[in-house]
Amino acid sequence: MHKARRNPFLAPVITVVVGLLVGICLLPTGVLDGKTVAASTDTVQIQYDEDKDIHYIPDPESANGRIILYCMNNKLHWPHATPSIPTVPSYIEGYLTPDKFKSQADYEACMNKLLAILYAGYPYNGLNMYTIVNSTPGITEDAFNAMLNPPDWIRSDFPDSIGDTQFSYSDYPNNSANLAKLSTFVQDELKLYLSKTTTPSGHTSEQIRSTPFYQAATAMYYAPFYDKTPLKMWDANHSDADSVTEKQAYEATQHAIWAVLGDYGVEDNSITSTSGEVTEKALAVKLLNKASADEVLRSEPEASKVSVSGDATFFYDPVHGVWKTGNLTINEGTNYNGVYTLTLPSGIFAHIAGGDPVSTIAAGKEFFLVSTEKPTATDMNVAVSDTLHWLEEYRQYSPQPENATASDGKKFQHMIGAVIKQKNIAVNFAVAPASEGALTVSKSVVGEDSATEFTFTVTLGDTSITGDYGGMAFTNGVATVTLKSGESVTAEHLPAGTSYDVVETPNADYASTAAGALGTIAADVTATAAFTNSRLYKLTLSKTVSGQAAKPSQAFTLDVALKDASGNPVSGIYAYTGGTVSGSSATAPANGTITFDSNGMGSVSLSDGQQVVIEGIPSGTAYTVTEAASTATDAPLYDATYNGSSQAPSGTLSADATVAVVNTVQEGSLSVTKHVKGETNSTKEFTFTVELGGSGADLSGTFGDMTFTDGKATITLADGQTKSASALPAGATYTVTENPVGGYTTTCENADGTISKGGTAQVSFTNTHSVATSLPLTGGTGARVSLAAGIGLIGTSMVGVCARRRSLKKAYKRRH
Repeated sequence: MHKARRNPFLAPVITVVVGLLVGICLLPTGVLDGKTVAASTDTVQIQYDEDKDIHYIPDPESANGRIILYCMNNKLHWPHATPSIPTVPSYIEGYLTPDKFKSQADYEACMNKLLAILYAGYPYNGLNMYTIVNSTPGITEDAFNAMLNPPDWIRSDFPDSIGDTQFSYSDYPNNSANLAKLSTFVQDELKLYLSKTTTPSGHTSEQIRSTPFYQAATAMYYAPFYDKTPLKMWDANHSDADSVTEKQAYEATQHAIWAVLGDYGVEDNSITSTSGEVTEKALAVKLLNKASADEVLRSEPEASKVSVSGDATFFYDPVHGVWKTGNLTINEGTNYNGVYTLTLPSGIFAHIAGGDPVSTIAAGKEFFLVSTEKPTATDMNVAVSDTLHWLEEYRQYSPQPENATASDGKKFQHMIGAVIKQKNIAVNFAVAPASEGALTVSKSVVGEDSATEFTFTVTLGDTSITGDYGGMAFTNGVATVTLKSGESVTAEHLPAGTSYDVVETPNADYASTAAGALGTIAADVTATAAFTNSRLYKLTLSKTVSGQAAKPSQAFTLDVALKDASGNPVSGIYAYTGGTVSGSSATAPANGTITFDSNGMGSVSLSDGQQVVIEGIPSGTAYTVTEAASTATDAPLYDATYNGSSQAPSGTLSADATVAVVNTVQEGSLSVTKHVKGETNSTKEFTFTVELGGSGADLSGTFGDMTFTDGKATITLADGQTKSASALPAGATYTVTENPVGGYTTTCENADGTISKGGTAQVSFTNTHSVATSLPLTGGTGARVSLAAGIGLIGTSMVGVCARRRSLKKAYKRRH
């Protein structure tokens, strides 16, 4: 038999784990009930399968028609014939009883542990702990080197032994410095384990031991103790844990049974859970640590207790461009421990959560279904099935007679096995096809051949939607797209029932209307959010006033009429921006709005040098701009031109337009002429006052030969002289008066009147000199004075004549 050998590496771990399991692993009620299982007195002959090197007894009701047996005393003989042992005894049922243990509790704990190992071990694998393979490859040097790279937290928690050191398989056996560091690390970890403390970063011994680095480091450390390379050391402790050959599975189960019996001091056993023969077999350690009687199925399984839960409806996965279901889970009865085979419809595959494809799945483990084509069938079903094992009873066999010995004087082993049956369980569940639709966002622009890009934000009601769905890329249910006129984009495979809201980013140059911008995705339907943009143009109105008599502060009203393409009035409120004509020093008008009434009429007031830019007028809008006639009696008369034409402009907006209104003061002239009669070569100057009324009442400045202040000018004229005032506002009234001068009689023409456009009002004053004559009368002086006084009265009466004439003219004009 094997010689027991202690593994100093695994001993502390296994001792603690086995101790815990022994303390808690009691047999469920109804299994043993604290009593010895009744034994049969019938004898049996234990069979030996030489090809597989296993012992059994036939049992047509058990799985595979055999009850696989394991020996219970590693120091005794196997129960099959050999050349040195030609005969073996018969066996009867029974062996261990409570009186062979320190206590009833120890007996029950030991038997429960044995029961769990028989169920979980070879050949039943009732807890699905391992997979049978034809051969087990060893670890490669590259894979081992990858494990020798510690995580950052181990480097920082063990700065002296690990730190920044780079370890490699090539360190073995001659790089004593690196091997010493690994030795220190392993011993420091053992101290951590024994003290039940944590590392500076809060990691436990269990977390350290679960890392590949620790497992590789211990293989490097313990290899010399066992005369093995680190690779062989690692293989011995790990390679037969999950994937084992049939022989390895049987041996691991046998050693686990020996370890339990040895731990409880059963006679003729020298192997315990800390023996090297056990610790070198990873599956044996796994069976000892994880096999629990609480997980053993002790009754026949029922299909009604197996079901599948989760979301079995397909939906589109934009990350991989496939359709998949939500996460699914197989649920089963207590202790069923199934690993179920999935029978899937054509074109559908199963993946575990994380992505790996599978054909079998353990109960309780999440998986999902995947199809590279959109599933459309409404009657899809998936079958899940497994052959479940359940333990009916276990049996112990003792040689008959009990003290039967072989030729060398050694007794024969006692044997143990379990009656384990199996049952095929199969259930179906339905999967539903994807229920999805699409959303198209389109853009058209009227009023121009537009190359402008427009931005749209598509917001879905389901914020979990992320990824590329056809032409739209969503993040947390939101996508942004840009389109030009005539373009569209479609989001495909959106889940039916998802709400959507499409919003266009405003563009000041366009008016946007939308149809279908809000809605809900319907199955097998493409919803459309259609946006139509009308080009908006600007209409600029400016005012410039020219003429010397112009009044810069005078406000002018411009009337604007708008009609749409169908000839209907355009009403509404439009914003405008105030500005000034290029080169003008005028003050810009404030920004504001212009209101167009139901007749499409609006107006804006501008003074010299000002302009407004009316924004947002739809393309195709017809416009007409006219200047309202002034009703002010004191305002100059103007001639208006529109973009250089005297015709009021009209047009249809197909681009930004400008109407520049230039007002030119209507002008005329005034001339005043002086004539003197009764004198030869007269040089006397006469003074005149020229006074303007109406639009000239506040005129100031020099106009030709006359300088006005608030509509009044003073001039002097001598015989034959004329002075003219040019660029006077047409429509202004004038009155010319001469200051009286003694010794002259005065007559006048057109001394008052109105300045006419393009004309010259001509005013004429004639002064006649009066000569004093002495009369031949006595009294001399008195007669001469009387004559002079008479002449003066005549001159004064002539001034009154000019005044009466003007008064008559004014009265005539008022009447006519």
